Amino acid sequence: SRSAAYPGSSRSLDVLLGCVAVAIGIQSGAMLQLRIPGIVTTYISGTWTTLTSGVTRFLTRKAHEPAAQKIEYEERMLMQAAVLCAYLLSAIGTGLLLRYFRRFVGFVPAISVLSVATYGLSFRRRKDA
Repeated sequence: SRSAAYPGSSRSLDVLLGCVAVAIGIQSGAMLQLRIPGIVTTYISGTWTTLTSGVTRFLTRKAHEPAAQKIEYEERMLMQAAVLCAYLLSAIGTGLLLRYFRRFVGFVPAISVLSVATYGLSFRRRKDA
């Protein structure tokens, strides 16, 4: 029997895991389209590593770099820091929902996907106009 080979396994669990895999793929694809270097959605440690490396470089860099390059570099680091803050706030918010309003936890990813899809459509329409 399948459940004897894999404890806790069931068809509904397999479907749920498949949906999670698809969602992670969509999320990674969306982040790649933003073309923001150093933002890694499937593992947060990559983003932490990139940001830490960037801060170290920022603190030890030479003062004679071109101004435009400095600004671009600082903007990229700020974006990475903002994404990490969003990760943290999302984790806290989802944890609170899970603890106190368990029924509504499923709405979080649904609203997120709907928001991104709506933004994508509106951006596309503005670009085509």
